[in-house]
Amino acid sequence: MGITKFEIVPILEKKYNVPVKIKNDGKCAGLAEKKYGELKRYDDCIFLCIGTGVGSAVFIDGDLVELKQAPGFEFGHMMIDKNGIKCNCGNIGCFETYASMKRLKKEAIKQFGLDEDINSEELQKYIRNNINEDKMRNFIDNYIKNLSIGIINIINIFEPEAICFGGSFSYYTDIFLPKLDKEVKENKFNKNTECKLICARHQNDAGIIGATLL
Repeated sequence: MGITKFEIVPILEKKYNVPVKIKNDGKCAGLAEKKYGELKRYDDCIFLCIGTGVGSAVFIDGDLVELKQAPGFEFGHMMIDKNGIKCNCGNIGCFETYASMKRLKKEAIKQFGLDEDINSEELQKYIRNNINEDKMRNFIDNYIKNLSIGIINIINIFEPEAICFGGSFSYYTDIFLPKLDKEVKENKFNKNTECKLICARHQNDAGIIGATLL
């Protein structure tokens, strides 16, 4: 948008005369799932918000990992293909260019000749109605292959007890998670550890709920 160094917090505090806090939406969603959702029972765990991009929150020994310079843990911008698709950030082959639901929708429109204005609910219905077709199975399998590369990298680095998936991805977990779990188990480095792949309890409301915990 061409906006730089715009300090919105003091502007809102002055206008509404209340204390204001600001935090990355993926981190807020992760806080909600850790406090009230599916990550409550785990100490070492990761939240991934897969929607327009890939947001994240990392918890070690029960606490959200906070960094000094920036929110960090931009898993969406891990490079998974040096010759891959150009990302909006300007780099090549970023994880979110293959794993985001925005990318899934774009590819579905292209491969299945869908209306470009199709909404999320319509796309979900179309995928479910055609899930037994070979072309759709191949489409889903290819998405899961790309997604698994990033997930396996995350697991190999952090060895979490669980990864929780939120964002619009959470509306497809019954389709995606069994296939993803199989890919992860077959290809992760440490076969002696277990990482649960689970769906966010609060789905797209997690970010709003988590913001109340700041």
